[in-house]
Amino acid sequence: MLADWENQTLSVNRVNRGLFSEVLGCTLGSVFGGIATTSYPENIGIIRVSGIGSRYVTLTAGILALILGLLPKVGVFIASIPAPVLSGASTILFGIIAFSGIQMLAGVEWDELNMAVAAPAFIIGLGTMWMPADVLALLPLSIQGIFTQPMLVGLILLIVLNAIINMVIRPYLEKKQDKHDSAKAAV
Repeated sequence: MLADWENQTLSVNRVNRGLFSEVLGCTLGSVFGGIATTSYPENIGIIRVSGIGSRYVTLTAGILALILGLLPKVGVFIASIPAPVLSGASTILFGIIAFSGIQMLAGVEWDELNMAVAAPAFIIGLGTMWMPADVLALLPLSIQGIFTQPMLVGLILLIVLNAIINMVIRPYLEKKQDKHDSAKAAV
């Protein structure tokens, strides 16, 4: 998403370095007794709003956050920020992320097969938000952990349906259509 905003191309090497850094950060956080860290969508929204995406600015902000985290009065100040202020900022950031996703979807060729990938994943993922508690209680804990997160359900369905439809069914249909076209041309 960020690369698209800046009209940059992402090489495989650059993506791999980013993934490696992400995994390394998660591992180091876990080794030192913390929770694993990850890139959050809010950060992408902040970059879109501010226009600042330099890794040096991010590094400086991280160092300042570590230093300020050692000062209890700063923690009290941050905890005293009113909820409506935080809600307003979150609304803007997540709204930007949502509309950036919609912009990305505009580039998809929405034929019947791609609709067959996206539509069920969206509806089923959304539907898990209202799964009755007594039905969830019947499932194993590991499955409950998945079904209580609609985005995860949708993501898993998107991956599975995309693999089935665009990697198995679409090539089969294209091959069948090519045979039909060549037979028609021979006549």
